[in-house]
Amino acid sequence: MAVYEFKVVKGLVLKVDFVRDVTELIHPRGKNGIASIDDLYYRKVLTVVGWKADESSVGRALAGGRQKTKDLFDVFYLSTHARPLSEWFPRYFDRSAYERLAAWHLSTPKQKTALELMDLIPGCDTKAVFKHLDDEIIHNLNRKYVSL
Repeated sequence: MAVYEFKVVKGLVLKVDFVRDVTELIHPRGKNGIASIDDLYYRKVLTVVGWKADESSVGRALAGGRQKTKDLFDVFYLSTHARPLSEWFPRYFDRSAYERLAAWHLSTPKQKTALELMDLIPGCDTKAVFKHLDDEIIHNLNRKYVSL
């Protein structure tokens, strides 16, 4: 098991546990042992897109990662508080990973997820969460990866 702590803001440290961490750190840990926000972001995205592409019977990319409401919120939070997903993602992931990210996002059951978000984060503006992720994944990242 790998345990990382990330300084989110002054006085607030986010602790993240990974059962099996097989990916090298992007940046060295700080003197205090806290890993970078890029490392957290990278691992969270790997969680939702998976390690490799699976395809449907017609050749479309399938979401290969975990389908959890908390993961969706974590990606939203990182995108709104660290760096927009559409700016951060292309630094570390290729088109195949983008296709899996889009498949993950599009396959999210919106009504069920909205209810789970409201249980997980009281007062959560679920419309803002979905709009932000739609803008970042479907619109902004699509322009960077897909030639129209």
